[in-house]
Amino acid sequence: SAVLSKNARSKIYKSESSGLIFSELTKNDFQEFYQLYVQHVRSLGSQPHPEGYFNHILNAYDWGQNLFMFGVRYNGKLIGGNLMILNKDYLEVKFLSDDRTYHYLYANNFLYAKMLQWAFNHQVNFIDFGGIPKSMQTNIDFKASFGAKNYPIYTKYFFRNFSQMLKFRFFRRSLYLKKYYRLMFKKLIS
Repeated sequence: SAVLSKNARSKIYKSESSGLIFSELTKNDFQEFYQLYVQHVRSLGSQPHPEGYFNHILNAYDWGQNLFMFGVRYNGKLIGGNLMILNKDYLEVKFLSDDRTYHYLYANNFLYAKMLQWAFNHQVNFIDFGGIPKSMQTNIDFKASFGAKNYPIYTKYFFRNFSQMLKFRFFRRSLYLKKYYRLMFKKLIS
């Protein structure tokens, strides 16, 4: 509990008193998790991975041995979930999902607190909460409230040819402009 910030502890207490239920999900819950994931990713303005992508992950790992899904339910409905991969004492949160209409219940705080408790009970020494861009400061602060440290991630892209690189750069910039058009407009008029 010393690692958790006072703010995180407060939200966990609130979530515990609101009737949230934590559970270790099974393969039978995957479809429900996937639908929540799609809704979550689209609400962020991104494109979700196709279901086949997840099927490759499900087939590459052993459920309950090194592949786990945790969920939070409210009145029986799945409102938050994490899909994680365990490698010895290293737990990596690969995918997360939540229903934004229930943010006031602090389901993610509840989910991460239970995940940390589970990890402690299973001798996990390192938890990778996943990478996020610097522009998502709220997410960075959320993870830091659970004791996460920020480490830089370096990405190198390789292209078959010059036109592929130009297409990629154009696509990335168009996504940025689509997401931050107001910011770009303000820069243009100032």
